[in-house]
Amino acid sequence: MNLNGNAASTNAQGRMMRKLLGYFLISVVFLPAAFSHVGDHPSIHDTAASITLRLGRQLSPVQLEALNLENIKEYLTEREINILGNEYITFTVNTPVRLSVAHDENLRDKTPWLKDGGYELTNLKITAERQKYDVWQKNIEAGPVGLGVNSLGKKSEHYMIFIEPLDVGAKLEVSDLYPGQLRLSKAAIGALPYVDYGDKIEELPQVLLNSTLIQTQRSRRNDANILQYFKVTRYPAAEAPDQILLTWSEDPKTTQTVQWRTSSKKKSGYLRYVKKSNYNHFNPRSPIRVKAESRPYETPDIANDPINYRHTVRLRDLEPGATYFY
Repeated sequence: MNLNGNAASTNAQGRMMRKLLGYFLISVVFLPAAFSHVGDHPSIHDTAASITLRLGRQLSPVQLEALNLENIKEYLTEREINILGNEYITFTVNTPVRLSVAHDENLRDKTPWLKDGGYELTNLKITAERQKYDVWQKNIEAGPVGLGVNSLGKKSEHYMIFIEPLDVGAKLEVSDLYPGQLRLSKAAIGALPYVDYGDKIEELPQVLLNSTLIQTQRSRRNDANILQYFKVTRYPAAEAPDQILLTWSEDPKTTQTVQWRTSSKKKSGYLRYVKKSNYNHFNPRSPIRVKAESRPYETPDIANDPINYRHTVRLRDLEPGATYFY
């Protein structure tokens, strides 16, 4: 054995590991929190998760399928409505402004906080990567500003925000921008509306040119997906076993692992098995009974099957080459 060669190799590996560890630590130190949250109110993500969890427990599959903008408020608290409508994006302006929200035109009737908050739908249009956006506007006094979620569903683009002072010559200052990943930019043809995506503004009304653009996060466009969260499966679990699977988790010569599914009405199970040669005797041997390891499997977004049970039995000490009935 070449001890010196091994030692040199070990030292080289050690230096490489320390170098990689140094890069890793630098990355950790400078990596921004993807969804950091500030304030005493729950985050949008936590609020939406709490709502869907509660609705899944309280409503029937038929009611969950029927959720829409007209009836969703019946199931939300005033605090939840306020968070979804006013605490998704917040910032402070030092002077009265005209606030323009460019919103995916496919969501015109799917974001109630705009209309409920006094925003007016204008004839202005913005285009980014061939997607058209409606422009909603509202005059706002100096002070804190709160905007609502992008949508209560999904399959949409995230909105853009444009700000311009109402007083000619006033110097606009935007502070306390939340979430912290958002950035300020200048509105122009070719500007990026998102901090995390490469879409560019292709068409922009003259009145919005050179206004202050708040770059939003496209990846968060579905954060408040409540209306399209629940799905219905055509194959819900039943009391009788299904999805029966035979495989191995140990020696394939002497073991067999059997798994199956049942509804939550059957929280435990067992398997009986016997060797074929014993079963065919005139006086057949009684099958061996083995209790299954049973655990719940949760899919809260499946309205008609949110919880079912998975059962597993591991048969050991089987005879190699023998056939068994189970």
